[in-house]
Amino acid sequence: APAAEALPAAPQAEYNIPTTSDEKVREYIEVGLRANEKGDILTAYEMWEKAIQLDPNNATAQDLLEKYADEQAEAKRRRSEQTRLTDMDQRVEQVLNEKTFRLEQDTSVNISSILSTMGAIADLQIITGEGVDGDIHALRTTEMTYRQVLDKVLSLNGYTWRRQPGTNII
Repeated sequence: APAAEALPAAPQAEYNIPTTSDEKVREYIEVGLRANEKGDILTAYEMWEKAIQLDPNNATAQDLLEKYADEQAEAKRRRSEQTRLTDMDQRVEQVLNEKTFRLEQDTSVNISSILSTMGAIADLQIITGEGVDGDIHALRTTEMTYRQVLDKVLSLNGYTWRRQPGTNII
């Protein structure tokens, strides 16, 4: 007869999964404290909120939530701002790399006017630096991405451009 296989340890024993509500509350509080020690106040606060959900009268969890409320709010604000900046960067990069623009100028046009028109169409702030001036004479282009237009049109007059990360300013 084949040898009997050993059964794996029960998940509760292997992972130390708490069995009572009190143990879960304690674990949430401890996990929160460890997260806070590592500088992750958002995870810490989430754990303490879970502890309160299980035991609304738990004084330790209540004290921790109260003590770190301002720090958690500031961390949420910073995360929200970082998300906003990342979204802005992605949108601007998409405009620069995918949106197209065609120039069909039979007469001279001021470089600032071209940049202003491009910005208005794409909802970008294209700010010309001091001393940026000059006309572009009778220029026709095929459809080019905004990045290509900026590179080629500005280089005709010896200018370059750059982006300010986290903004829609070029």
